[in-house]
Amino acid sequence: MYLYHGNKADEGNVRESFLVNQLSYNQTVEISKMSDFFVNNKYTIECGGKNKTGEQIKSLENAFIAADGIETGTGSKKTIMAIRLSVLIKYFYRIYSTAIIRYFFL
Repeated sequence: MYLYHGNKADEGNVRESFLVNQLSYNQTVEISKMSDFFVNNKYTIECGGKNKTGEQIKSLENAFIAADGIETGTGSKKTIMAIRLSVLIKYFYRIYSTAIIRYFFL
């Protein structure tokens, strides 16, 4: 995006591209009719900035806002970086849990 648009890349596109890139590593990510993404046929995720409200997803179950520009999340509003961290934890757990099991039990 920055290659073609320089500093004028759309901030929303950057957020959504980052999030789908991170989630699609080990999740099934689809485009949602009600928001931005539908993950693992269960979670609805709406991307936005710090002022994004939950109005768009308030009637949906398992719906979250992935917000940029906030340090901590509250309720259904999570930071994009916290979502990234949970993906990394699952990745490293999968790799190292096998190593730990081998070390202690084999």
